[in-house]
Amino acid sequence: MSEGLKSRLDRTFIEAQKVKDTLRVSVLRMIKAEIKNREIDKKQVKLTEDEMVQVINSAIKRHRESVEMFQKGGRKDLVDKETKEIAILLEFLPEQLSESKVREIVRSAIKSLNASSIKDLGNVMKEVIKETKGKAEGKLVSQLVKEELERLKS
Repeated sequence: MSEGLKSRLDRTFIEAQKVKDTLRVSVLRMIKAEIKNREIDKKQVKLTEDEMVQVINSAIKRHRESVEMFQKGGRKDLVDKETKEIAILLEFLPEQLSESKVREIVRSAIKSLNASSIKDLGNVMKEVIKETKGKAEGKLVSQLVKEELERLKS
């Protein structure tokens, strides 16, 4: 049986403390706190693996938004720091699907739903999200669904 996400986070946190990797300790402390806060908010003793993945994905999304803002502001130092933090968080997510694999899933969903126009976007998104949840960024999924539906028009 594979090690749970929570115990992997805890083990990695302790290892990072031992080798005095301050950035890794900081990132892991933040994500552990976010998970704990979500448990308190939901009045649950423990979050499921999927819920923890959602917390990590939310953190990654925030960091990516920060990277964009820092790039616009010309703050390369902060862009580098945020990028390193994203890399640390990505270690704890399930393997991400490639763009071509997501496109395959999108095409399959469009075919199975007989989608024919952009009006079917919601239904196609629902179907694709079921298969890609936690394994592909929502922004990428949305972009590919729109591209494939637009392609049907022409």
